[in-house]
Amino acid sequence: MSMIDDNFIEDVKARINILDIISSYVELKGNAESYKGLCPFHNEKSPSFMVNEKKQIFKCFGCGEGGDAIAFIMKKENLDFMDALKVLAEKANIPWPEDKTITLQQRQTAELREKLLQIHLIAARYYFQMLWNNVDKSLDYIKRRNLSDKTIKKFGLGYAPRSTALREYLLSKGYIEKELIESGLFVSRGTQIKDRFFGRIMFPIFDIRGRVIAFGGRVIDSSLPKYLNSSDTLIFHKKDHLYGLNIAKNNLTRDIFLVEGYMDVIAMHQYGFSSAVASLGTSLTEQQAQSIKKYCNNVYLAYDNDEAGIKATLRGIDILKNNELSAFVLDFSPWNDPDEYLSNNSTEEFETIISNSKSSLQFQIEQIQKKYSLDMEKDKVTFIKEASFVLKKHSSPVEIETEIIRLSDITGLSIKSIGSEVYGKYFSPKQFETQGMKKSSKFTEKNDIKIHKDEEAWLITEFSFLSYLVNHISEYDVIKNMLSKDDFSNEESREIFDMLSDKNLSDVVKEKFKGKNIKYEVISSEQIYNLMLIIKKNSLKMKINHLLQEQKKLDSSNEKDQRRLIEIGMSVMEFTKELDNL
Repeated sequence: MSMIDDNFIEDVKARINILDIISSYVELKGNAESYKGLCPFHNEKSPSFMVNEKKQIFKCFGCGEGGDAIAFIMKKENLDFMDALKVLAEKANIPWPEDKTITLQQRQTAELREKLLQIHLIAARYYFQMLWNNVDKSLDYIKRRNLSDKTIKKFGLGYAPRSTALREYLLSKGYIEKELIESGLFVSRGTQIKDRFFGRIMFPIFDIRGRVIAFGGRVIDSSLPKYLNSSDTLIFHKKDHLYGLNIAKNNLTRDIFLVEGYMDVIAMHQYGFSSAVASLGTSLTEQQAQSIKKYCNNVYLAYDNDEAGIKATLRGIDILKNNELSAFVLDFSPWNDPDEYLSNNSTEEFETIISNSKSSLQFQIEQIQKKYSLDMEKDKVTFIKEASFVLKKHSSPVEIETEIIRLSDITGLSIKSIGSEVYGKYFSPKQFETQGMKKSSKFTEKNDIKIHKDEEAWLITEFSFLSYLVNHISEYDVIKNMLSKDDFSNEESREIFDMLSDKNLSDVVKEKFKGKNIKYEVISSEQIYNLMLIIKKNSLKMKINHLLQEQKKLDSSNEKDQRRLIEIGMSVMEFTKELDNL
């Protein structure tokens, strides 16, 4: 237990040099005012990452990351503030302060926690040695699973023999029976203490700081249960942890893969997909989703290809969405899991599966589709209604548009009828026409910037929204927090929206609608929200498109243009992130 105050934080920062810290990660060149190097947080060919030794700060003008030494360690090592501070304190040889206000019970709990961590470390080393000694031919078993020595060591795999040696060794080191039981590695059987794990390959479970906190064990014969996991203890709560996250967090060159089992994680890492993690014998939890969110925004779900795996995927999608994470689903059928797939196919083929991953929305709707026969009109209508209900709740306008087009393809129903079921009366199929896209065409690359070209149809969309707003002028103050006049595509719409800021001018605005053949109809708040999303999304796409057009005209070898290119890059990133979050 410890008490940290501002003085301690400032002492740590004063005792370390940001240049020394960052130089261990990045090759820097320059002088005390300005050191430059390639940014460790994004890929770049020309250095835009700057370190100011005098001010003890860093800044990347390419991706926008910046801050002090603590901020750098937090970002680079994927640590929270306190853990990053501990890393720097250790580098500066500053002892972590003791909290003099803790109670006796708190101190005893802290001491027990430390003992449990020591017991787990000793156990991990023991199991590891038993495996390398090939006790019960355990190493032969592991080698038959196509695991390399490097992978075995990387994950600290071991073997728990049918022996009392570990228990006896721990007792000889001064640990008492109560502490052994508290560790979860031993159980009480009458008057005896027995090992929980025996005759099993052991998978150490590490926390985010790399400390062993639990184990999973797999039998090497046909006995049951096949897998046995540590129960919850003072240092381990399975709902909070993800197997492999301690390694994956340092290898996030791509988004996280979420799989079911230990062997799936290990196989993926061995084949180069080193951002794979697994939930620990349970479906994904809210706490695990929050842990993932610290490191990425996108998750590839690669659960087993069976009924239980499909249910876990659907539940995982909901939990990830609740935590504002985007989910994509991998389909490696007819193989059952990633481990099996990678054992029988190439990494290039697995990359293709990743490229062809399904959006969570498409996967959800495909599971609904399995209940119906689209050859029957009644089933087709019921399917579309159920699918539309899912679409209404989804947050990504791009994915919704893609799915509406796909549903039109597979059912033969028009985009207009499906879109109206989702968006309501003010939906227009012309809203989906983007640079030659037709009903049957596939959606293009994710990063293509498409904007609406039919100005007349788009004007009707904006006027439909404004006609609602003029009749619900009390909602203007809420709506203006999401939209500004610059989000409208033409001068007249911008003028009308701006005039509505003065509620006394609402009658004047109503006059402007005369002769425009815009009939006001009562629509729901959900429908008006969808109209706002459509307008905002189109506005952002137009802004990105204009910036990309400007970018093409600039000369990267010109220093002035270089600065503008960086500004454009940062603006495009900002607008794209805003678009993704709609």
